[in-house]
Amino acid sequence: MEGKSRPILIAIIGFLTILMAVIMLAVSALSLMDTSMISDILGVDLAGIISVDFVGYGGIIGALILLIIGIAIWRGWSIAWYIAVFIYGIALIFMLYSMYLVVSTDGLGAVFVLPFAIGLLIILLILFYLFRPNVKEFFGI
Repeated sequence: MEGKSRPILIAIIGFLTILMAVIMLAVSALSLMDTSMISDILGVDLAGIISVDFVGYGGIIGALILLIIGIAIWRGWSIAWYIAVFIYGIALIFMLYSMYLVVSTDGLGAVFVLPFAIGLLIILLILFYLFRPNVKEFFGI
């Protein structure tokens, strides 16, 4: 990474990804110690629906993967650019589908359209930013 200047938004995205991984790791570890924690947060008794241990271990694995991605983004590894474009591309598809479901559901459309529209705008801005020449150069693309 010598000679490459890290774009400020990439630094922020990398830092926030690492922070999110640390928080996710802590919450997942806590959920394994206190299985009622997730149920309390969601306000739903999950005991008969899913295994809270599964959620805890899955969260730990997801957090570790997210931590690696955050470090890769921070350091400018080219694989991180491809992973980010893939993940945000999938997020774009899911967001569009979710918006379709919300709009087509009676009574929910008016309440939830704005948050979904904001989420869609954020995803589009991040994808646009990832394709900026200086960002691609930082990742060696």
